[in-house]
Amino acid sequence: MGASGMAGRCGVRGVGVLVVGALLWAVVAAGSASAQPSGNSGDGDGLGDVAGNAHEAAITQLSELGVFAGTGCEAGFCPGAPVLRWTMAVWMVRILDGEEPAQVASSRFSDVDVSSWWAGHVERLAELGVTHGYGDGTFRPYQHVSRAHMAVFLSRAFDLEAAGDAGFSDIEGNVHYEAINALAASGITSGYGDGTFRPDQDTSRAQMAEFINRSIDLVVFPAARRFVAVSAGNEHTCALRADSTVVCWGDNGDGQATAPEGSFSSVSAGRWHSCGLYTDGTIECWGSDWSGQATAPEGSFNSASAGRWHSCGLRTDATVECWGADDAGQATAPEGSFNSISAGRSHSCGLRTDATVECWGSDWSGQATAPEGS
Repeated sequence: MGASGMAGRCGVRGVGVLVVGALLWAVVAAGSASAQPSGNSGDGDGLGDVAGNAHEAAITQLSELGVFAGTGCEAGFCPGAPVLRWTMAVWMVRILDGEEPAQVASSRFSDVDVSSWWAGHVERLAELGVTHGYGDGTFRPYQHVSRAHMAVFLSRAFDLEAAGDAGFSDIEGNVHYEAINALAASGITSGYGDGTFRPDQDTSRAQMAEFINRSIDLVVFPAARRFVAVSAGNEHTCALRADSTVVCWGDNGDGQATAPEGSFSSVSAGRWHSCGLYTDGTIECWGSDWSGQATAPEGSFNSASAGRWHSCGLRTDATVECWGADDAGQATAPEGSFNSISAGRSHSCGLRTDATVECWGSDWSGQATAPEGS
């Protein structure tokens, strides 16, 4: 996605995106390390030098996500060291894209060595419109990131809205005045206690980690990485992504976790099979079919539910149809209009359009005897 897509992908959000906790990064680059992280630094996993640091919580959280992989130092994290521009590029691309970029064969910047493992991150940051480099065509990867530049990078990365004067006494006339105000308005920074922002001061690695951590709640991850629904089966689980694809995991002895391709609007995980409702209204099931539970009928449906050895679907005309095992009558759906259905082990239940519940099938524990009321 190019720079033009940033505004559509990132924007202020009131709540965090939980999927960020699932980010896993490949550990890249190895070699000699020094007190100041360099292009051949350690893996960034050691945090022995951050205990008691004011930004320890933010550093620890991002470290657990793997954001710092390959960017550490001999001492561990080096929280007080200035963050370098190439390091900042690596951290931000990992947060924004959720994956490692491809290595590049060439760079738009004259001073970026494409043999450096982080060259792809710098190029990707430029593609996203977060950095434009310098007017002389350089990126200056080993230059320290000033606090003003940090404000610009974050403002562009998260498409921060313009804001009024934040009240800092030392930013009037600064070329990055607007970005600093936007950063303050978003709550990412409050400056220093003396009312200054100190735009020309270096941003430390610990401070950069803190600013990025505060910004995570602003990230809207790509649809291919966001989940909108989940269904837990017997020993497997299926989930629907925001891009309408389905992914399943867990036991796959009968193929129940091998989801088909295509666009879905819902998914349901049963015991040894799963069913999904395509966006065109048809149902496809996969996995065990020894009772016919994975052989969905033709027609148009609004929802599907996978049970133990049977399945049920709610048709667009509000009627229910079930298929598969029917030894207890669990697949013999009653007539009438329903708003929703759910298939269990040996029984099924439906919510009628008059707000009453009716169940059918096995009732040995009273599970099919629904109470009265609406």
